[in-house]
Amino acid sequence: MLSSRRTGWFVFAALTGAVLSVVVHAAEDAEQAAPDATITAIWKVESIEFVYSSSTVRYSCEALRWRIATILQTVGAHSRMAIELSCSNVERVNYANARIKLATPVEASEENVRAATDYDTRDELVARLQHKELASAEDIQRFPATWRTVALTRTPPLSLGPGDCDLLRAMRDQVFPRLRVRVVSSGLNCGGGPDTRITPRIRVNALMPSRT
Repeated sequence: MLSSRRTGWFVFAALTGAVLSVVVHAAEDAEQAAPDATITAIWKVESIEFVYSSSTVRYSCEALRWRIATILQTVGAHSRMAIELSCSNVERVNYANARIKLATPVEASEENVRAATDYDTRDELVARLQHKELASAEDIQRFPATWRTVALTRTPPLSLGPGDCDLLRAMRDQVFPRLRVRVVSSGLNCGGGPDTRITPRIRVNALMPSRT
């Protein structure tokens, strides 16, 4: 009898664990897969540094800057951004340090709004010298945004090709995590050289301003 009860308990526990596992995974999937749910967002200013390095592919400094900016706009960043590259006086490079200052959408939560209006003494000094008032929580711009999944491929205006594999990999590993951009899938077989015909593929989930 004891053995039968013990066996029954194990079966019940296993079934309960399986059901809970299904519920948990379903909840996680629902959280990540609600692409049409509109939320109220604000712009968050970010400062990011990353390194582009490739053994085979070289860019002009302007071409590299354009690709970085276009990729960032495709995953939701504001079109106004500052990108400083260490290759300004070199014709074509396969290595460059990048410093980026940009704004990306984040949920207009109390915490995010408070962080956006938490000014330091330097901010206050600059505002005073420019005769400007720092924005209060009520002044912060709010706008509708949605989580969307996008593919970073040859689709205009990106026009990315096989030679952009190393750049996409660097941004996937160094930049996207800082911007809360979730990689859904990626096929980046880099190292084939500029003549490779294998197009890099990467799909990401990012918070972006709603289309109007």
